[in-house]
Amino acid sequence: MVTQSEKDHLVQIEKAFRNGHMGIMECKSKETGQRVVVLTALNMDGKSIETVPMAAFFTESPYKTLECEEVPVVYQARSPIKAGFTRN
Repeated sequence: MVTQSEKDHLVQIEKAFRNGHMGIMECKSKETGQRVVVLTALNMDGKSIETVPMAAFFTESPYKTLECEEVPVVYQARSPIKAGFTRN
């Protein structure tokens, strides 16, 4: 089950996108040293930019590494919806 904290995280991501304060950046895993691309919020004060990593991109198909519900409840920032999808 998706927690309230995770739902709040989604709301913050949506706000950042809406305000044009979202980007991606390349990082390195502290554990493995491997390259990780992350979705990052950008806090801009006119002089500098602070990045806040919000989510990591998959390096391979998530269907190979994750087990998901067949008909998940997908949470949008405003309300949950039932969604069907087709796996390729």
